[in-house]
Amino acid sequence: MREQGRLPANRVRLGNTLSKSSALTLSDASGKPRLMLMLMVTPDGKPSIQFPDDKGKPARIIDL
Repeated sequence: MREQGRLPANRVRLGNTLSKSSALTLSDASGKPRLMLMLMVTPDGKPSIQFPDDKGKPARIIDL
């Protein structure tokens, strides 16, 4: 039904990654992920925001 245009694509997803990190994924109108934010906290309590590349590896990390 989605391919026929009867169901909208999921554009926003908030959930957990396999590594137990939180992630917010924003997708385009066709449902293709375009932006993923990984909100991380290290075991010693240091927070950071990671922007993964196409392969899921951190392309940029902002330590908070």
